[in-house]
Amino acid sequence: MEPTTHLAIIIPIYQPINGWEELLFSRLNKFEKLLPTYIKPTIHIVDDGSIPSLESSDSWPTNVKFLSYSSNKGKGYAIRFGMSQVSADIYLFTDIDLPYLSESMIAVLHDIEKGFDISLAKRQKDYTTQISILRKIISLMLRWVIKNIFGLTHSDTQGGLKAMNENGKQLLLKTTICRYLFDLEWILMAEKSGLKISSVPTQLHSDFTQKSMNYRILASEFLNFLKLLFTR
Repeated sequence: MEPTTHLAIIIPIYQPINGWEELLFSRLNKFEKLLPTYIKPTIHIVDDGSIPSLESSDSWPTNVKFLSYSSNKGKGYAIRFGMSQVSADIYLFTDIDLPYLSESMIAVLHDIEKGFDISLAKRQKDYTTQISILRKIISLMLRWVIKNIFGLTHSDTQGGLKAMNENGKQLLLKTTICRYLFDLEWILMAEKSGLKISSVPTQLHSDFTQKSMNYRILASEFLNFLKLLFTR
């Protein structure tokens, strides 16, 4: 009999669309059915300062926990906050709509079981057909810079699905960027530290969509990008 493996899933949420709970729990149910019986998942939803603030519900599954704080701070902060509150054998974070197929989520977990410290979702070419032209340009440019300027082995740092062991978690908690580029900061630190990292080909749901870009946040992230570029 396999010993129990505790899995903590961190899901940040901010100003979710109507019907988010039904979609989330439907996809979580499909994912949990694919998990080996020895893996016991707990889902931690982190409200990143939504207005009005969100609340947990008695109708939620018993393995779903709710965390929150009062002001919006960003995805990176929300994930660090959630990670700091939990202890498990394997950690995973993704987005509130669980955009990746359940099989892809299982795949990143398997690489942690194989001995990798961090496992990254590697988005396939069809990803760029599911996003706006602006996001496509930014994504392709960022991957090129990450590979050719930063010199990282793993150039797709911004996919919204990653798994890790305790080593990966402790390094993630040392990141400082509060919004989207925390992933890049983390993987820069991880490759420099010699952690074992894998990139797993993954697939998104066919109805995957992204929110429109907030140009104020985009401008602040550009400053974070320059900071990483000149301090790496």
